[in-house]
Amino acid sequence: AERSGFVHDLLHGHATRMGYAVYLRSLLPVYQELEARLSEWQTHPAVRFVAWPTLQRRSAIEHDLRTLYSDSAIKRI
Repeated sequence: AERSGFVHDLLHGHATRMGYAVYLRSLLPVYQELEARLSEWQTHPAVRFVAWPTLQRRSAIEHDLRTLYSDSAIKRI
């Protein structure tokens, strides 16, 4: 991950607002799905030890995207 895209740019001091928004936009569906499945399976013995509320990032990602861009702009990213 450190060698490509936004993370590479960030580590080399070349991150942009749009690059960060694109990065967040790519993470959002992943976290939406992960959090939905963790919620669904949170009582399962193999899952309950990793279904920590502190790992939920969806709302923070959504907040950052709304802070950077309007809702209509986010849909175009």
